[in-house]
Amino acid sequence: AALKQLAKAAASAPSNAAIAHSYGTVLLASGQNRDKAIDMLGKAATLAPGNANYAADLTKAKAAR
Repeated sequence: AALKQLAKAAASAPSNAAIAHSYGTVLLASGQNRDKAIDMLGKAATLAPGNANYAADLTKAKAAR
């Protein structure tokens, strides 16, 4: 249920870094779609380049590939 809601939110607010980060984090934790999770975490890091947490989460996700 959370994944579907986050997917909808990400689609309706594509420039919202917080939503992209949340969606990527939940996708990664679920193990359902690692590539999509990394894409969303990358989008969050790009949209909010000053956010060290987003950058760190992206780095961790890529390392876990």
